[in-house]
Amino acid sequence: MSVTGIPYPRYGSSLSPWKGLLVVVSFVIVLQASPADSSSRESYRTRDGRSSITLVSGNELEYRVHDGTIYLYKYSIGEGSIRAVQTILGTQQILYFHRVPEGLRSGDGTLYLSPAALAEAERKEALARQAQEKARAEEQRRRAEQERVAAEQQRVAADREAAKQRAAEELRLQHSGKGFAKKDQPLRAWIDPQHSSTHGTAPLRYIFEEHPELSFEDHFDGRNDKAFASFPAGWYKIVPVGDQGVYFEWKQNP
Repeated sequence: MSVTGIPYPRYGSSLSPWKGLLVVVSFVIVLQASPADSSSRESYRTRDGRSSITLVSGNELEYRVHDGTIYLYKYSIGEGSIRAVQTILGTQQILYFHRVPEGLRSGDGTLYLSPAALAEAERKEALARQAQEKARAEEQRRRAEQERVAAEQQRVAADREAAKQRAAEELRLQHSGKGFAKKDQPLRAWIDPQHSSTHGTAPLRYIFEEHPELSFEDHFDGRNDKAFASFPAGWYKIVPVGDQGVYFEWKQNP
């Protein structure tokens, strides 16, 4: 039996010395993955989240409708739109989704937002809600302030009216009285000729305390009432016209 091989040179041979010979046969398998379609895994959904479109591969998309059912469609990308086709029992159903700045718009006008457009819409809605809440809070504050001011005005007016009524009642009680007027002991009374009623049992003289020269004699003949009504309000000394003491009473009218 003979064995054929690759000769290995001996030491001292006329040939150049070999330290070894290594024959390597390599099989290189190069695997090159096809680049993923740029549209793969794109997703869009309606603002309410009930319907969505997801491109799951380079030619298939999942279409979820409002009731939650998911349909698988074959699709192709045309100029500015996506054409989705589903074949059921030999019949093709074709849907078109047109590209718009916000995402996709279906043939019936439904808008499917891209993630960026959805985030922008949510941001704008959040800002709008904040503005509405701020405006509502400001309106509530304004109304509360108006109600507070109105209530304060009503309270002040009520207090003023109550004080006025109290003052009128106090005045009425204070400026009412009765007694005997004598020549040597005049009866002092606060009288407002226009808002008081007086009664004497005999003729009397009213002497205005601040200006003693201003006086009026009441003889009950009814002809001098208008003259006395023009007299100022204030303190009067009541004295009888005759020598006898006269019963006199006065009352401030409301």
